[in-house]
Amino acid sequence: MTEIAQDGRVELVNSYHIAMTAIQGLNHVPTRYERMLWAANKYAREHDVKSVQAYKALSEALA
Repeated sequence: MTEIAQDGRVELVNSYHIAMTAIQGLNHVPTRYERMLWAANKYAREHDVKSVQAYKALSEALA
């Protein structure tokens, strides 16, 4: 399994913060979990890594 570099973790954290407005629906504020999933899936699609790996890296970066 490939380790996600520090710049990738920064990109994940940035996507996590963008997710608040990107997936905000009517009368629904995305939960932390929903934002983390959205950011991890977005990163995984763009960088050809597994979304679980991206989620784990994001979780560690936000800890």
